[in-house]
Amino acid sequence: MSKRVTGQSETTVNARLSGAPVGGLVPMPHGGALRNGGPNRGGPGRPKDALRATMRDSLEALLPVAVAIACDETAAACDRLRSIEFLARYGLGSADSDRTVEVDARRITGVIMMPPEGASAPAERRSTEM
Repeated sequence: MSKRVTGQSETTVNARLSGAPVGGLVPMPHGGALRNGGPNRGGPGRPKDALRATMRDSLEALLPVAVAIACDETAAACDRLRSIEFLARYGLGSADSDRTVEVDARRITGVIMMPPEGASAPAERRSTEM
């Protein structure tokens, strides 16, 4: 059997090529056994957008705490500076922050049609036709 370079361990390749029925146990050289048929990839997990929305909601609820620390003159200077930096970072954003706009085709309600470059505008054509 030739060794394949697929990013999988040799043990996994042996289990797949063993000829055992799908779901059957295949003895391994290390003394254990693997089920034939491959690993369960599982689900994709929680959607990133849902996680970010939850984090934004939590952040919004805790913003008054950061403001209170930044305005508290009895707080340590390092705590106040850290709070001010936090508020500035999330309030103003960074210069290199990605400002992409996602467009959902289902939400587009209209399209503006422009004449090709160099073509005369409709008003100009009307005045020359008369």
